[in-house]
This record gives sequence, C-alpha cells and structure tokens, in this order.
Amino acid sequence: MSDFGADDIAYLSIPDSPPVAAVVLVPGMWGLDDRIKLCADRLARQGFVALAVDLFNGQVPPDARIAADLERSLRGESCFRVIRAGIRFVRESPRFRTDRVALMGWEVGAGFVLELLLVEKGIDAGVLFYGPLELDRGKLAKLRTPVCGIYGDRDPSIPKEELLRFTKIVEEEHKPFDLHVFPAGSSFADPRSPSFDPVSAEAAWNIAAHFLDRNLAEAGGPKKNGGWLDLFRMSEKK
Repeated sequence: MSDFGADDIAYLSIPDSPPVAAVVLVPGMWGLDDRIKLCADRLARQGFVALAVDLFNGQVPPDARIAADLERSLRGESCFRVIRAGIRFVRESPRFRTDRVALMGWEVGAGFVLELLLVEKGIDAGVLFYGPLELDRGKLAKLRTPVCGIYGDRDPSIPKEELLRFTKIVEEEHKPFDLHVFPAGSSFADPRSPSFDPVSAEAAWNIAAHFLDRNLAEAGGPKKNGGWLDLFRMSEKK
C-alpha cells in the first residue's frame, strides 16, 4: 500500500469482519520486511486493522551491516511524521472505521513509539518489543497510555541497571506499564537474531496479543491470534 501520507510506504492488513480497533506497527532495524507484514496479518486475524509503516523509504536491508547504516541515518522528526501519518490514516480512511488506535514497535521503532506515547494524545495502548528506555522521571510522569513492555534480561543494549531504574520509576509514578522481562538476549523474538529464543518469542507475542485484546477489543473474549512460532514457520516457507 502506498500514499497513506504523501509519499510514504506502508503495509495494510484489514480483518474480514468490522475492525475492533487499529494497530500501527513501527519496525526496527530490518525495516518493512516479510516478518513485520506477517505480524500485521496476524493482528488482522485478531480483529484489528494493522498498518505497518516504513521508516527506510522502501529499503529492506539484506544484512546487518546495511541495516545498521540505515538505522543510523534515521531522523526523529521524519520518523515521527511517518508514524503520525499512519495514525491519521487508520482513523480517517473511508475503507473502515475505528476509534481506538494502538502503537507497536520493535527496537529503534519501539523507542520512537515510547517517545510518542509520552507526548501524543489519543493513543489507546502501546506495545514495545525491547528498544531504548526513557529514564527521565519528568517525562515518564506524563505517561497516561497503557503500555506493554517486553525485554530480555541478557540484552547488552539495555543494561540491567537501566531496566531496574526504569521499573522503579514507573512503579513509583504508578504508571500503566505492564513490564515483562524474559531470560533472553537482544532481539530474542526475531528469527534472524543470534539470540532468537522461540519459546520466549511465542510467549511474548501472546502476551502482546492479549494485552491488545484487553485494552482495545470489544467485549466477548480474546480473538484467535496464534503465536510467534507460526510467524517463524510461515516466514521459512517464503
């Protein structure tokens, strides 16, 4: 899908029945690749309109070196513009109607999601798959949106001291932050990561799916969502 906002590129997945809400997905270092598209499709089966935005202007890095180069080239204001355009699209598209919107991000994308949740009004929920933490108590005090944070305790990019400090702040400030820490390393839910942990990845996906159901979906119980292992097997067949 293109032209959701100026010249932006995104992947849109729409449920067969009227949507209960929308989720805007913000990829990490691997950009808008097949795995992120599979995540969007899985969320659509759960009953959500799912829009995965692209921060790399159509580039899907073939290896970690190029992915790192593209990540270093990101500019905050440009990324925020793309994410905000995605939010406007799912709210205003004539193809469907949804009043509730969540953000879901990975790695650097999760960092942008967290920053937006601290300043943007009208977002109903957020899901963070690892990514940088905000340790400024004054900024975290502004958080009003329910957030599900998923992290690995062996992730060298998020030292345990920072994770403990972050946890202490959100607890003391009584913020609506569901924190889930797995015995896993960096990007443990990504099959391409050396730290990929299929058991933790599946559990993390199901936690995120139920969190969205709880905070966005209409009454009537959780929707069928599947697990991360399903996504991994589907991606292997491509």
